Amino acid sequence: MKSLLFLIAQLATVNAYCKLLTTHCPRPGDFNCLCGPVYVCQHADEYPPLRRPSDSMLYVHEREFQRFFQQRTYNCIRLNVDVCQPTIDNNNNSNITTVVPPSQDDFYTVPQNISNLPPGTILRSRKAPSPLAVSDMDYAAETYQLLYTTTDEDNSNTATVATLLIPKNANRSTLVSFQTAVHTVTIDCAPSFSFLNASKAYPLLDSPTSQVQLLFVQAALSRGFNVVVPDFGGPNATILKDRLPEHAVLDGVRASLNSGLVDKNATAALWGYSGGGTTTFRAVQAQPEYAPELRIAGAAIGGAPIYMNPLDKLRALIVNKSPYAGFIPILIHMYAAIRPEFQDVVDEMLKPEYRESFDLPLHQCTDGNFNFFSNLDVLSWFRNTSFLDITPTPDESTKLKVPSDIPIYWYHATADLLANFYDTSYRLDGYCSDGASITQLINTGRDLSHTSFAIVGASGALKWLADRFDGVVQDKGCSKKATTSMELDDEFLALFTDDIRQNLAATLYKGRMDLLAARRTFRIPE
Repeated sequence: MKSLLFLIAQLATVNAYCKLLTTHCPRPGDFNCLCGPVYVCQHADEYPPLRRPSDSMLYVHEREFQRFFQQRTYNCIRLNVDVCQPTIDNNNNSNITTVVPPSQDDFYTVPQNISNLPPGTILRSRKAPSPLAVSDMDYAAETYQLLYTTTDEDNSNTATVATLLIPKNANRSTLVSFQTAVHTVTIDCAPSFSFLNASKAYPLLDSPTSQVQLLFVQAALSRGFNVVVPDFGGPNATILKDRLPEHAVLDGVRASLNSGLVDKNATAALWGYSGGGTTTFRAVQAQPEYAPELRIAGAAIGGAPIYMNPLDKLRALIVNKSPYAGFIPILIHMYAAIRPEFQDVVDEMLKPEYRESFDLPLHQCTDGNFNFFSNLDVLSWFRNTSFLDITPTPDESTKLKVPSDIPIYWYHATADLLANFYDTSYRLDGYCSDGASITQLINTGRDLSHTSFAIVGASGALKWLADRFDGVVQDKGCSKKATTSMELDDEFLALFTDDIRQNLAATLYKGRMDLLAARRTFRIPE
């Protein structure tokens, strides 16, 4: 077995930019399979065709991506062995420890008899059971997990977990609540687990997308800010609920203040991108009524739709057959999780032969989902798509104002095909006319995808938050600023190792390739 693993490791060194996906091994060269055949990539002399055999193996080449890396192409080979246990390369993964996912971890279980406890009460706490996934450049001195009470849709008590990170040079009077972009319907993909190096032992759950967001947290820690990251979907990862996510955010701040690890009266700020940004916005709206005692200096929100009907047939038709096709099954599953009657309709409409593939989001995280469904005709898996033509549920956020004493920094890109800039900006103008203080940074760069701008825009958001903590007064009212910069901030890059910087650059390039491919799919002019 050792010689086999050595062989795989040697072959894997040439496949860093080869995308190999299977239901067992979602990453190229990954030999930490739960069970199943091992695939690796080797250098090939010619461009191999797209293949999709019956063994669920999907191998996708990106021509532009390969030309970028010295025009090298790769071919997929299968080793005729099965690996039925997670195997760890002790040389490359020395910080991975055996940690079970949240669905198997009693720490996450919601206790009984919590109905009389106030929101933000800490029920359990522990040091994180594994180092963080970027432990080679870790600005956290201590990392804790807190199980705390929060309030569900029906005003009943429930509980969820937050990760509280204390930096080495902690300013205990500051606290940033960072809301991750999570596209999942399983608690096993919550940031409290995906941020851990131990998640890499589970190929279906390992999420480089989450680990990129962990870099934003690390950047905040480097400034001395304490950071809390809530699992705002709650114990069942029901992210689309109307009230639970924002309650979980605000109660995560309360729990952090109750922990004794930060000052009881610390000033908080909120930060989120994409779906995490939408939840951040709703937490800002909910704060005056739900958590008026919290001192919130401001909120940085990026790439976020203010409201997105999860079942919008027009949007589904647009992203179908594109690199973003994964949104279709993910959002259908997310909506079915909060509307059981809708699940019955999906079961009736879904063609049986696609059941296994369609249900993959129930068992794997963001990267596995989007890689598997990329460019697929997902809508053809249904007998018809009439079930998407439903009346959207009322948007609770439209009924609430934005408190004028919490300034907002909203950064978005006009080229973002997933968060419509024009719709969002129009809605923000409406809140501005009602007294909100919102600074919009509008990036008009042509090649900034949703993913790319998450990285490019992070440093500006963090600097804006730092000004709020430093007492720099934000002008009342609203303003807009345009930029075309598509460069990564040097100060931000200097925080990380060469390997991390290279990964960020590769992520940016892949985002650009996805954007170009999507434009071709959507027939959008260059």
